Amino acid sequence: MPCAAIPQDIGSTFLLKLDPRSLPTGYRLTTENPKTVRLTPGTMRRMNFGATISNLVRVDLTGEAFDGATGEISPALDKGLKSLAAQVARKPSTVRLSYFLDGESKDRANDRLDMVEKRLRQLWRGTGKYQLNVEKTVVERK
Repeated sequence: MPCAAIPQDIGSTFLLKLDPRSLPTGYRLTTENPKTVRLTPGTMRRMNFGATISNLVRVDLTGEAFDGATGEISPALDKGLKSLAAQVARKPSTVRLSYFLDGESKDRANDRLDMVEKRLRQLWRGTGKYQLNVEKTVVERK
């Protein structure tokens, strides 16, 4: 950290964010990102980030996974999410939710991804022993 940037009399709060794309393939962060630390002149601080290799569990979704009338998660998808939560509890994993558009808007797809993530996190609260990473993406079919 550049010493000249730190106020001499009071110090400063410093924020550092690790670009997760700089991690080796298959690795995910296990600690908070970004991190903050209070810097004062003449002191040294350490900022460590944790990363681990984890299973990548892909869940591919379409509109068929939701109830046609209400738009809610279908019973079959809910059953699958319960099973998924139990399975990934055994080994640290990252869940990648992908929604494949089929004539729907991206906003609707993102709302559905949020709904699935929320349900998965509800199920995780009673099962998981580590912080579950969930990635979401919308894929346009070509």
